[in-house]
Amino acid sequence: MQYYKVHTTSPEIRLKMSLAKKGKHPWNYNKKGYKVKPCSEERKLKIGLANKGRNKGIKPPHLCTPEVQEKIKKALTGKKLSPERIEKSRLAHLGLVPSKETRKKLSEAMKGKRPWNWTGNILSESQEARKSREMRLWKRACLERDNFTDQITGQRGGRLVVHHINNFADYPELRTSLENGITLSKEVHIEFHHIYGNKNNTREQLEEFMIQKKLGNLATAL
Repeated sequence: MQYYKVHTTSPEIRLKMSLAKKGKHPWNYNKKGYKVKPCSEERKLKIGLANKGRNKGIKPPHLCTPEVQEKIKKALTGKKLSPERIEKSRLAHLGLVPSKETRKKLSEAMKGKRPWNWTGNILSESQEARKSREMRLWKRACLERDNFTDQITGQRGGRLVVHHINNFADYPELRTSLENGITLSKEVHIEFHHIYGNKNNTREQLEEFMIQKKLGNLATAL
């Protein structure tokens, strides 16, 4: 036979509950103290039809005014979900596949909309110059002239970069000049900019870097 433990409330707790509820009407009484009659099925149906299509509680962000949207954005900025909440959400949606109708609705709703990080495909003057046809031809010509070989280490092939001897930003007139380009391996190119930075680079810096690199190679060989 199975026994169940009966929980009893102490007299002190019962007294506190009694005092807390004094003067309050039960949930099915109105403010005047009259008992509220339960709704009929017809009344419930009318209320349901009257509220059909209405948003209960807080509206979704896309239905709010711009001011409310800004408030929601500020309130959520910097807040991150805990790992437990993320895992719980992942498990809840695991294996769920939207139906064809849902996918079609989502597709129609997103048509004509731009991604959140779209900037209008507006490129700066520097970006346009780097992606231009003249720049691609210049790189190809420098690589062929140097026989696809790093001009400092002598490495042929691999990951090669055409380096602007005089800085790209400060010398726009020399951007597509063959005399202003030199083939370097990607590693050597990164090492050069790590020492001299990415701005105000000159031919003197490259010559100094080449001497240091060759001396270092000689010291290693000895």
